[in-house]
Amino acid sequence: MTQDYVRSQIRLPNDVHEQLIAATEKNKTSLNNEMVRRIHASLNDETQLAPRLARIEAQNQELLELISQLNQQLAAVTSKNIS
Repeated sequence: MTQDYVRSQIRLPNDVHEQLIAATEKNKTSLNNEMVRRIHASLNDETQLAPRLARIEAQNQELLELISQLNQQLAAVTSKNIS
């Protein structure tokens, strides 16, 4: 099975390069493989971000509705106690 590859050059800040080199030594892999693995992981995180944000937004909406209900109940109890 063959894959198509694109040769690319990038400039990295020294500290990023040093971190990548440390990771290649730890993971016993090449610099190229480490960079490709990390880019893939980053892209996968991005595609999974939208559904996670939608779930969080739905949970926030549910919490806001619960807070509103609790405020209404508190107002009702407070008005009975004042009367």
